[in-house]
Amino acid sequence: MLSRKKSGKEKYTPKYFRNWKIIPLAIGPLFKALSHPDANFPNKNKLLFSNSILDTLRLRKKLLLHKLVYFNNQYYSTPTIPAFPSKDYDRMVLKGGLNFLSAGSEIKTQIDSVFLAITNKCKLKCGYCYERQNINKTEDISSAKWNEIIKSLQNIGVNVFILSGGEPLLAFDSLIEILSSGDKDQSDFHLHTSGNSVTPQKVRQLKEVGLKAAAIGLDDFDEERHDKIRGKGSFADAVKALELFNEAGILTYVNFCVSKDMLLSDRLYKYYEFTKGLNVSMIQLLEPRPCGGYFYNGSGAWLDEKEKKKLIEFTLTGNKNRNYRNHPLIYYVAHIEGKEQLGCHMGGLSHFYIDSRGNVCPCVFFPIKYGNIIEEDILSIYKKMRENLPFPIHTECPSLLLADKCRELFKEKKQIPIPFEPIQDQIDNLYEESRSHSSSFTDTNKKSPSKGQ
Repeated sequence: MLSRKKSGKEKYTPKYFRNWKIIPLAIGPLFKALSHPDANFPNKNKLLFSNSILDTLRLRKKLLLHKLVYFNNQYYSTPTIPAFPSKDYDRMVLKGGLNFLSAGSEIKTQIDSVFLAITNKCKLKCGYCYERQNINKTEDISSAKWNEIIKSLQNIGVNVFILSGGEPLLAFDSLIEILSSGDKDQSDFHLHTSGNSVTPQKVRQLKEVGLKAAAIGLDDFDEERHDKIRGKGSFADAVKALELFNEAGILTYVNFCVSKDMLLSDRLYKYYEFTKGLNVSMIQLLEPRPCGGYFYNGSGAWLDEKEKKKLIEFTLTGNKNRNYRNHPLIYYVAHIEGKEQLGCHMGGLSHFYIDSRGNVCPCVFFPIKYGNIIEEDILSIYKKMRENLPFPIHTECPSLLLADKCRELFKEKKQIPIPFEPIQDQIDNLYEESRSHSSSFTDTNKKSPSKGQ
């Protein structure tokens, strides 16, 4: 598992397994969880859990996820599922976390990932940053408050807490306090960072308090192009961070917001080789969205159907072609939550976001809020959000479809994120449209109740 660098430092190299290997890896932890003494589910739910093995295998194929990652003695299937074997993976299964096609129902209450912007402090100026409107403007929420939020949400069940910002490494004391307090037997904890201010000492401390994975923002393998997007010196910081986290045995993946320039210049596979050389385990492939820095002037960055097709082909080739069997798993978020796939899983169906001012938003890319953790109990806010976003939306991305309405409301309300009430009718209309697009492979969405039932 371990190989040596010429410098003498240890280097953890990820390994990858194909579809045939997924079957025994999925069955073992599933039945281990089902025999757990805390398994208080009725027999019919246990049967549904058992059936979810086949559903999961079929779903992974449809979502182009043809690899598992093996890193530092654990397996990783996506950035939103706990590493296994582990207690938090078993707990996730017990709470129906494998019932991906049942989001919004009583047999899938587990939240896949919660993004917590623990600071708004940042030295970079990334054009697309979804936290852009908050950067360097207010005092940070206390680590005690974040610990309270994490504990409350773990009572519902959360696979992965993602600690972001701003730049969380600039709020290092708070970051350490939050990680030290979080229950690692219930959830994995990931860090989203640019790498700015990273040091070997910081990485060692993060490892000691239980950080499971670090995602580094890496938008290009060319230093000049990357720094033009994020700021001078950001490329060097990102590469340094990837190397240091890997040397510490912390899994690394990259957040890659794909630009038209990257696609037009056919440089995707060079990027792929570059990340492989840094022992990156996964690429989280992102599309630009109308939020943050792109709220008003990003429409020229949206990808067209031809460009999206290129990304689908890249994902399929990278995850399935034997020539890339030792390359990172590609996790194409917009495809996975596309209208013909899972549909949009915002609002806690899979994920949601709390910004650095405490606003609870259904998605990092959709600037509306259902409440604020400083003013209201998180569980009350979560309940309100779930009632208004009861099951997946099978349309184009709601943040794109409702961008004009969001901008109109911003001019009127003079605040962002926008309160959900004046836009909820438009979201409800998307649910009506969604019924004609529900994916054929899921019966759950066809049976989903109408809002208010």
